[in-house]
Amino acid sequence: MGMTVFKGALVEAGQPEEVAHSSADQKAQWVLGAELSRLHARAQALAQLSGDQREAKALTALEQTLSQGASLLGQLSYDNEPAVQMPSEATPAAVAELAVDVAELSHDLPVQATGNLDQGKEFAQIAFQMNFDARRLLAHKDKKQSASLPQPLHGSADSRMASDDGSDAVSCLGNPEQLTRTPEDMNAASGESIALSRALDRGYALDYVLQLEAARGPKSSAASIEQKRKTLNSQLDRLRSALGKDCADLRQPAYQMLEDSIDNLDDLSSKARSDFSAALVTASGNADGQAQSVISSVAFDVLKSMDSSNKPQAILKIDATS
Repeated sequence: MGMTVFKGALVEAGQPEEVAHSSADQKAQWVLGAELSRLHARAQALAQLSGDQREAKALTALEQTLSQGASLLGQLSYDNEPAVQMPSEATPAAVAELAVDVAELSHDLPVQATGNLDQGKEFAQIAFQMNFDARRLLAHKDKKQSASLPQPLHGSADSRMASDDGSDAVSCLGNPEQLTRTPEDMNAASGESIALSRALDRGYALDYVLQLEAARGPKSSAASIEQKRKTLNSQLDRLRSALGKDCADLRQPAYQMLEDSIDNLDDLSSKARSDFSAALVTASGNADGQAQSVISSVAFDVLKSMDSSNKPQAILKIDATS
């Protein structure tokens, strides 16, 4: 994905060759990029108008995310599209409307299970980052409304796979060696199963590290660690439900670590949690249907637990030149 802007591409005078021979999914991606660009323009205008320093900072963060997302997706717009209605002042209503529009778009972002893990990951990173930025912006004025915003990638679903016959489930991973497979030479089905299995693998690894912390750390912290494990295992159970019922549980690779890595369990735990959250985002962008809803819901819960006002989530790497 890269910056590709087509202005007035689909007019009777003819289409640029790149547009004319592109797929419907590719055109939809470019149209989506153009929508992100329009939202960026609104966020930029509000940031310049806002007299509240904290609000302006949150608007700038959202603006950067939307700009980066538009750059990654590319843009396709039409000459007859109405001009973006720019706000004349940074009223609470205008800021709230922007946050809601951004969150709703992240909820409905049409991510495709293409088999390209990196592309799916970037789609999901955009969706999650813009959603968290919108929540942080709205929480500045209305925490209750911020909490009620829709979750990214249809992530509001918090249920088991709906189909009893497993037709909606992600296919099984053939063997543990595929966990380290590169994105090349994968079809859509294998990409989906590899991404989900990797997320489960990193979750099992985190659980193992927490077990080590409970066993080797002070007794005073054992109860809180066990509560973390209880929450984590509930999340892993939800993830596992997105796989076919007959799939083998590939836990063994998650227990393999360097001999000296347990010397600093705090660092190991932090890295394991980051690996788990990153794998969840990738899996969210490489699934579709009910499976995507389940995976994205778990990813949202994990990322939300790691998010704080002092250290907000940085899910999408922002290019300062965008």
